[in-house]
Amino acid sequence: MPRAAEDDAFDLSHIFIGRQTHIDQFEYYLERWQNIIFNTEPCEIPVTSAPSPNEKIVGFVALLYGRGGFGKSTLLYHYRNIALHEPRHFMVSTPIDWEFAIEGRRSVFNPPPGQQVEAVEYFKALCGQLALALEKKPQDFKEYQAATKAIEKARRDAEHILDGMQKDDRYGWLRGLAVDTITTTIRGYMPGSKAILDNPKVQTAANEVAKLTQEQIIQLRGRLHDRLGNTIGDYLDPSLRLGLALGRDLESFARNYPLLLFFDTYEEIDEGDHLLRVVMHAAGSRVGWVIAGRDNLWAGPEQRERSTATEYGYKDLVPTDRGLSINFNAGDIGAFTFGDISDYFLQVRKSLPSNTVQLRRTIDSGSTRARI
Repeated sequence: MPRAAEDDAFDLSHIFIGRQTHIDQFEYYLERWQNIIFNTEPCEIPVTSAPSPNEKIVGFVALLYGRGGFGKSTLLYHYRNIALHEPRHFMVSTPIDWEFAIEGRRSVFNPPPGQQVEAVEYFKALCGQLALALEKKPQDFKEYQAATKAIEKARRDAEHILDGMQKDDRYGWLRGLAVDTITTTIRGYMPGSKAILDNPKVQTAANEVAKLTQEQIIQLRGRLHDRLGNTIGDYLDPSLRLGLALGRDLESFARNYPLLLFFDTYEEIDEGDHLLRVVMHAAGSRVGWVIAGRDNLWAGPEQRERSTATEYGYKDLVPTDRGLSINFNAGDIGAFTFGDISDYFLQVRKSLPSNTVQLRRTIDSGSTRARI
């Protein structure tokens, strides 16, 4: 027999042990989500905000989280195989492995301390990866592309307005200041407060503009609002519009068949999780998410390993009949039992080519020790 054939026969990737309970749970939640979809009229009211405990994500969400090396990725791929089973009639994405997907763009997802992920760059990367995972082109995300054009227009219009103000003697205190600096200062100002937000990037901008007074910043915002109208939000906070638009595109893709998206090594990009939640909210009930990563995003406040920010966990944002969490930090989930190991050795033995006698004996011996 050729060596290549022997290597193929010795493929052990199909062996999967110790996770039957979690497979059963996934199948149960998947079937229940499917029943909810087919027995519930779609909501005609468009989503216009980020999710909250009162305005929940209505799609299916499964989170696999915890320490590395205990099989989160393997379980995620088994979940995908379950969803691909033909009678289920799902549209299933290729898993996005964020460890490799963000090569060359890590700075986008790992901002300096005290700063948030840049929304425009985040959504650009997310749209690109979703397009690959769904075998589509970025141009197929029509709502998102329209939103990016509107936001770019609002930015150009705002820069034109600010440039005109700098030439106006009434706003002489703006002269010599970079437009980006002025924008950062305006974005960081909270109406009604007495100071610029305590944020390193905003504070740097504030220092460059000699700490504009509250009255001056109010003047700036008022002038921009008068000239830009409702599009001022596209300029000052583009994240909401981009997230909603990308979510609506996914909702459109799932019109005929429910869509299930798979994210692996999500800890690489979960600094921007608050942005993804907007997408999930807008995507609606026919889009599901299976996410594997190290950080506990399920529990909520103070559960993130690298963030001190208080935020709601997915358990607060997803209905109980559509949210599944698998905690690989728990003692009864993380490690394999002796029985699991023994079962593995037995399955390996059955998978070996018939002429590997000595290796069979070695595995038999290991299986016996595992049982002991």
